[in-house]
Amino acid sequence: MEALVQDFVVRFVALVEADVARRIQSVVASAMANTEAMPTVGSALATIKQPPVANTARRPVKATPKLARARKLQGRYLGTMRRLKPTERARVKKVTHEKGVAAGLKLALSLR
Repeated sequence: MEALVQDFVVRFVALVEADVARRIQSVVASAMANTEAMPTVGSALATIKQPPVANTARRPVKATPKLARARKLQGRYLGTMRRLKPTERARVKKVTHEKGVAAGLKLALSLR
């Protein structure tokens, strides 16, 4: 049994290493195709265009009292929905869609 496991591990490692080597060769070939002349490795790396860095800084949203109330109501609604059975949840979703979150929450609380 131990010999089978060891043989499997050896074969698996060989396959993974072969896949990594193939991927590295593909990336290098792609990089070489993108550059016109490659006298040195440093100049080739310098000529490869880097993708632009996305601006991840987000503007903070001004939390108004109305927004805070809406978020609190939505949180209560979601928390109540977690405890419902699928058929009850479907009923609550239908009411919420037709009459709003407050009505859906009221129904969900009555079903608990």
